[in-house]
Amino acid sequence: MRAEATFPKRVELSLSRPENQFLIENHADGVRIRAARDNLTAQQKLFLIRYLAAEGIISERYQWFADPEDCYSGLQWSVDSSWCLSAVGSQPRALRQILRVLACATLLWAALLSFAFISARSFETPQQPGREGRISFETRPHSLNH
Repeated sequence: MRAEATFPKRVELSLSRPENQFLIENHADGVRIRAARDNLTAQQKLFLIRYLAAEGIISERYQWFADPEDCYSGLQWSVDSSWCLSAVGSQPRALRQILRVLACATLLWAALLSFAFISARSFETPQQPGREGRISFETRPHSLNH
């Protein structure tokens, strides 16, 4: 009895260099990889396909894959950014969250700073009456014979 390998039906990945997003869909008849941008060379495509196979995201028969343009292999590579438009809507929401956190941190900083100034004023020594605003120097006669 042979065990059947199970692969995830749908996986979303992103690369930073070059910047791209991928949707990998496993079907009974093969694998469909949809890239948001067409900025990978043939060698980079092969590396990505072999990486996906080595990680168990797609069938391991693609680990020794040679040509991403071969339509008979069961792998379909397409450039289509329509699937990742839903992720674009989350960017403004994330920016609002970051700005909200920065605003709260700024308010907390200002409150702590004002508390520090107020508490520092309460520790000042009280002035003697009649000596406000004047600077005085006390001098003593200097003796030569200590």
